[in-house]
Amino acid sequence: MEWIRNLSSNEWISVVNAFATLILSFFVYKSTNKASEAAVKTVDLTEQTLLLNQSISENKEEEKKMYRNSLKYQYIKVLMKRSGDILKAITYSDGMEIHKNLSTLEYKHNISPENLALCFNEYEVKQITDSWFVFEIYLDECYRESYSQDETNILANRAGTSIDNFTLIYDLMTVLQKEINH
Repeated sequence: MEWIRNLSSNEWISVVNAFATLILSFFVYKSTNKASEAAVKTVDLTEQTLLLNQSISENKEEEKKMYRNSLKYQYIKVLMKRSGDILKAITYSDGMEIHKNLSTLEYKHNISPENLALCFNEYEVKQITDSWFVFEIYLDECYRESYSQDETNILANRAGTSIDNFTLIYDLMTVLQKEINH
């Protein structure tokens, strides 16, 4: 211990500096260690947040799918009813019977284009839209309040395309209904 008493002032300053550096290094080490632990906890928290966000997103997608399927189920019922009603109204060989049926027929499906696109695929939307469009042309060209003797069977003679279209729609909706029920 005598060597401690023999230290010069420069040597004492060096010893104090070394000791201060040692203490400072210890505190830096402790701070770095705590920062490292905080970084690990931040990474863990970020991973948990990402998993939670993914779960929320999946839940929202599932809700959208359930909503879409619920709407589709309802629209399938409407389209089956309307296409069945149209088929019953126009599948006759007597034009006057068809005229009588058409005069009381509610044939519009009243499904917006947005909801058709939401609930059905491109092929299905095309079939539905085209069938109703062709039927409206049929009505515009063939349905009148009264007919001359030569025109009495125009409704029966020109109903073939609409019969084919609505048979296709009815069959398509039957298949879709079975898919939803399974």
